[in-house]
Amino acid sequence: MGVNDSEARKDSITSSLCSSHLDLELLQRLFVKHEPDVTIDSYEEAQGSGRGDNYTAALFRIALKGHTLPDGGTKKLKWEKSIICKRLPDCKIKREAFKSEALFRNEVVFYNTIMPEYVAFQRRQVETVGAGTDEPASGRLFQAIPHCYLARDDLIVLEDLRVRSFTMPDRQAGLGPQQLEAVLAELARFHAVSLAYQRRHPAEFRQLTGALQEGIFSQANEEWYRRYYDVLTRNAIQMVRQTVPEKRDHLAKLEAFLGNCFGHLVELVNRTSELSVICHGDCWTNNILFRYDDAGAIAEVGNAGNAARPQLCVTDAS
Repeated sequence: MGVNDSEARKDSITSSLCSSHLDLELLQRLFVKHEPDVTIDSYEEAQGSGRGDNYTAALFRIALKGHTLPDGGTKKLKWEKSIICKRLPDCKIKREAFKSEALFRNEVVFYNTIMPEYVAFQRRQVETVGAGTDEPASGRLFQAIPHCYLARDDLIVLEDLRVRSFTMPDRQAGLGPQQLEAVLAELARFHAVSLAYQRRHPAEFRQLTGALQEGIFSQANEEWYRRYYDVLTRNAIQMVRQTVPEKRDHLAKLEAFLGNCFGHLVELVNRTSELSVICHGDCWTNNILFRYDDAGAIAEVGNAGNAARPQLCVTDAS
């Protein structure tokens, strides 16, 4: 049974020592709502991410095995499903260091409130303006996230996108031009939904954004992150200086911005206007998944399902 660190039983999501304990009874209650004739007989826990892939939550992959018995039938049919489970780290020091509780709450709000509202809003618009097209309505919606089975303060249970052939890119190699273009296009769709929703429902949009808490870029965290950002900014400046030493004007602008990097970021994520959107606050390689077609082209982009989390914030799209 694999878990995220060496303290196997302590960090196991299925251990009774875990505060967000996941057991057969809870799993059965979750899935009978979606598949009334299913009975889960067993489950097996495995590691959900590699070392260094995830910091703010403990991540697990659970393989479920069971059977279905269709109405009126007597023969049991084999049933299997893989899910991703995330919970807060048991270690209080880890939770405080990575601001895990605020970020986790944001993700719960996203799955329980924001994304269902955005999907419903998009469906209403499609029915109103797109009824005359041949394209399926689902194909015109932004919904690049895994299905969420449960989201509560201490536990999130998601669809395992690996089953649908999504893969995570190599974080050491970074993203190539086609991958970057696909990610930016998906983010643009996400931001477009926010802009459209805010324009049509400004009061409701304020309620959605009011439920989010900025977990990183607030003035209260400046001292906490000072040394971390000092190292990051020094490395960034040194990299530019070595790579393009002739670009002195660019380097001077970069140094000016990074001289107060954290303060600038605090100001940016707290700026509000008619162009404010709910955005992905942690868009890095490990929070992005790709599905490729038979020819090797990117067919679909998945968002933070099998990786860490969408650390949501509100910012100005301009």
